[in-house]
Amino acid sequence: MATVIYGVYAINLAVPGPFALIGVILAYLNRDAAGGTWLQTHYQWAIRTFWISIAWFFIGLVTIPIIIGIVILALLWVWWAVRIAIGWSALSKEQPIANPRTWFF
Repeated sequence: MATVIYGVYAINLAVPGPFALIGVILAYLNRDAAGGTWLQTHYQWAIRTFWISIAWFFIGLVTIPIIIGIVILALLWVWWAVRIAIGWSALSKEQPIANPRTWFF
């Protein structure tokens, strides 16, 4: 299921819309089923990716009139892409996310 979540998040990069919301809902639904395994770090990573991006998205929207918002939104897209790549890479190696609670990478 973590693969599906990363895939849905990747689709969100190309086609913004409900895909991020679908991904975070799937992460919440599957988080407890993972128990205390390495897989649980991926669900936590996906959930935090969603909520942190929501915060930065609204900051970016509010600051568009002073131009900095455009930069924030562009950096948010890159940040989102890097977090997906890190997560998918670790998942393909069956490894946990080293620090799933981080705001960065």
